[in-house]
Amino acid sequence: MTIQNIIQSNFASGELDPKVHGRSDLKLFQSGLELCENFIVEPQGPARFRTGSRYVNHTRLNQIARFVPFQFNDEQAYMLEFTNLYMRVFKDEGVVLEDSVAISSSTNATPVVVTTTGAHGYSDGDEVYISGVATATDLNGKYFLVANKTATTFELTDVDGNNIVGTAAGTGGTSSKIFEVATPYLEAELFEFDFDQNADTMVVTHHKHDIREITRTDHDAWTVSTFSRTGTDPFPPNTISTPGIIWTTVTTVTSTAHTFSAGDIITIQEVVGMTEVNGNSYVVAAPVNANNFTINDLNGNVVDSSGYTAWSSGGVAGDYPRAVGYYEGRRVYGGTLSLPETIWGTDGPDPDTGLPRYDGHTVSVTLLADESFSFTIAPSFEGTVNAIQWIAGMTDFLGIGTFGGISKMTGAGDNEPISGADPPNVKPVADVGSEGISPIPRGSNIIYIQRGKKKLRSLEFDALSESFVPVDRNFIADHVSEAGFVQIAFQDGVPDILWGVLADGCLAGLTFKTSEDVSGWHRHTLGGDDVKVISAGAMTLPNSFDQLWLVVERLINGVTRRYVEFFEDEPVIPRRSDYVTGDNNKPADDDTFANVMFEAQRDYVHVDSALSYNGLDAGVDASATLKPGATTGLLVTFTAGAAVFTSDMVGRELWKQPIKGVGAGRATIVSFTDTTHVKCEITKTFDNTNLMGSGDWYLTTDTLSGLDHLEGQTVSIVTDGGEHPTKVVASGAVTLDFQASVIHVGLGYTGRLQTLNLESGGITGPAQTKHRRVAMIKPRFLNTLRARFGSDFYSLQEMVFRSTASLSNRPPMLFTGIPEDGAIFPDTWRGEKKIIVEQRHPMPCVVQFLDVYMETADE
Repeated sequence: MTIQNIIQSNFASGELDPKVHGRSDLKLFQSGLELCENFIVEPQGPARFRTGSRYVNHTRLNQIARFVPFQFNDEQAYMLEFTNLYMRVFKDEGVVLEDSVAISSSTNATPVVVTTTGAHGYSDGDEVYISGVATATDLNGKYFLVANKTATTFELTDVDGNNIVGTAAGTGGTSSKIFEVATPYLEAELFEFDFDQNADTMVVTHHKHDIREITRTDHDAWTVSTFSRTGTDPFPPNTISTPGIIWTTVTTVTSTAHTFSAGDIITIQEVVGMTEVNGNSYVVAAPVNANNFTINDLNGNVVDSSGYTAWSSGGVAGDYPRAVGYYEGRRVYGGTLSLPETIWGTDGPDPDTGLPRYDGHTVSVTLLADESFSFTIAPSFEGTVNAIQWIAGMTDFLGIGTFGGISKMTGAGDNEPISGADPPNVKPVADVGSEGISPIPRGSNIIYIQRGKKKLRSLEFDALSESFVPVDRNFIADHVSEAGFVQIAFQDGVPDILWGVLADGCLAGLTFKTSEDVSGWHRHTLGGDDVKVISAGAMTLPNSFDQLWLVVERLINGVTRRYVEFFEDEPVIPRRSDYVTGDNNKPADDDTFANVMFEAQRDYVHVDSALSYNGLDAGVDASATLKPGATTGLLVTFTAGAAVFTSDMVGRELWKQPIKGVGAGRATIVSFTDTTHVKCEITKTFDNTNLMGSGDWYLTTDTLSGLDHLEGQTVSIVTDGGEHPTKVVASGAVTLDFQASVIHVGLGYTGRLQTLNLESGGITGPAQTKHRRVAMIKPRFLNTLRARFGSDFYSLQEMVFRSTASLSNRPPMLFTGIPEDGAIFPDTWRGEKKIIVEQRHPMPCVVQFLDVYMETADE
């Protein structure tokens, strides 16, 4: 028997496919994991328990939604939510609202009727946000649907159409409608359209719809519209005109001066009456006349519309591109149904002004360089059809993803711009085809989904071969994406992560750093019942890293709900070494660090679909100062610099913020005097009676309301950095067991890490099959509380972090380091030994290494 010491200090390879679990000879075996759930592996080596998600709102009418990011400039970024036929806009961690309308009164009735001081302009079904109502305060901070509206009144229902029951008559307040704009995209088409953006305009393509431009002029001013293309329009929308679509066994379409020829494939939309044809594709069949044509289905069969509803009015027919991108000042389209392998570029920038001409398709006899171009890609890999899936403008070329492979397009020479005067240079660079899922350009690389949706690839330049290589990013983790990708998003941050939404609703993350050759997968399951992630998008923030937004489906109180959420940022945790002031100042430095750490611990969020209360908000007004009348006493007057107190605050507490080692004091409100004065019993002596500035004091609470989205759920609660017993949400609220200044409430989730079969070695060689027993584990944690670990999921041991130095009215400080005694526990002899770390509490956990002492039988 030998005693070996094994250490795993790097988890950056992430979760590995079962096919490589037996390859202990591989380098990545030493940095890989068998299981990585709700932990993020970092390129430096550690594995970090992910932060929770914050609840924003439900999707429009609780429908399936897709996110598309919109980056206007370095200060203004948005997330666009597409649902069935509508688009909403999110920014600054909330949904964009229209200008508010003043409320004069609301009734104590069922349903509640709201009266506005003037015409509100709402329509039935609009969603509004209400705030500032006096007396009927249960309406405040919530969203409602408008019903049975008149010019100055409307009734309130919830998102399911249930009437809102009044609890009191209200006065004053405001109502603000959620901004939304109509789109042509049905729910079934949400994940089919392609898009690209330049400045304040995003262009959207879908093979069943005319090209749309989404234009922003202000936060709540967006348009979604078609536009006129000048010159030789390659995709003219042909209007169906009277007598429309003739109702016969051989269907004839009338379209004055249409542009179609026999054999063209078209799609019909927006017909009134004969709606059976909308969204369907057809082949234009002979005879074709100047103003009419007949249609066959895609198999060449005559379309019999005799059983359809009669045509009434409207309709457009066209052959529209599937993909779009920008390159060298041109907008580039690709892949119509009739010409799936053809690409079209608009006119180049105006040679006189330098301004783009994205609506121009000019072709003159002399073929000038700044004119438009078109090019058909020939089959290049064993005759595979090169139907265009996506277009991506790169640093040095235009990337074209096709069904058969990836090609790059440049001018006549590799370093020349694309010209309307000369044929472009199109070369195949990869023989691995792609899906029609929007790729992610990253400088000279492209991240895309391989045909079949099972693999993620990155097209990268290989200096040795001087060619592009489609790197398989699932090579060592095929199992992660077995369900197939639906959408991908790239989050710049610490670390950079490529997120993939899978068809089964799981969320997969890939820690991605090509310069360091780091690529590690991790899987994430959000808290709640029957949870599915439907969509994801990364929103760029001006003064921080990207923010990952999610559309999440859950079963809440027996009903399927779809919520808009985003992952919280990782809080900045202080380091003890930054608070050393001198040789003889250790006690004071310890106190300073403890106070700073306590404030930092209030900020971490490790619950999903979370809402929070922060008692500092009572003093966010610059004038909301607070001054105690004495440092101790039973009926001490506290004076606020602004109207912050109400009569229902009796029993709540006022805390001085203990920051940088300065500041102490707590008081319980025992009576209300007026909005700026209360009398308090001081429960912890204040260090002085100095005026506390805005943001330097807390107003506590023991109740958190507004949790209607978690009705009936058992929720995890964190109060001032410590774990509170779970509660069940009732009537949209929970009541705590005590007062707290900062509260986070949401759905709990569990994180698990499991190593591969440890290689302890032995006298006679490798020990992968030898019987072994773990004698002791010494992990190194960073800023961690309440983690469990061991070698068996059913007998894990929790590390005790509270010490005699811990303060009784605060949570234990986050622990960094190696527990002195490690963990000694009874273990069984087995041929496989894997170490498990689990975090089932809403607390931070970062694992830096696992140092394992193991006994190995050498017989």
